[in-house]
Amino acid sequence: ESTCSLSLPSIEAPLSLSPPTTEITNPPYPRPSNNNMTMTIVEHSETSDETFLEDVNPEEDLAILNQLLELQQKDQDFDHEQKEGQLELKRVEGELEEQEVMLLQLKESLKVYHNMKEKFEILMAEVQQLEAEKASLADQLDKVKADPTKGC
Repeated sequence: ESTCSLSLPSIEAPLSLSPPTTEITNPPYPRPSNNNMTMTIVEHSETSDETFLEDVNPEEDLAILNQLLELQQKDQDFDHEQKEGQLELKRVEGELEEQEVMLLQLKESLKVYHNMKEKFEILMAEVQQLEAEKASLADQLDKVKADPTKGC
């Protein structure tokens, strides 16, 4: 039967450089070594303080902390960019709606313009017809004035 107890510092508390206390009696299997671990479980002995300090790699710990900070910063940057993108999208959608309203007004104005142009062309044709009739009547009047006996 093996008994193992381990006390680790809490994340919120400052990190203590004292080694964790470990009691191992008759381990049932050999423990694998892991070079990436910053803290290893060591048997409680007189040399445990020295062994623990040798196994702690502050450069590696700082590199991990820097990576975590970098990931957190990237996550915050992404969230910020996403919020800015959403605001930009809303702004562009608002502009599109305004332009749609303006286009609908322009379309209505074009309908009115084409209707007025069509009426203008009809009226101009009537004016030309009346001008031709006026010229014809003026010719007839001149002929009657020249020879009043012929009449209408």
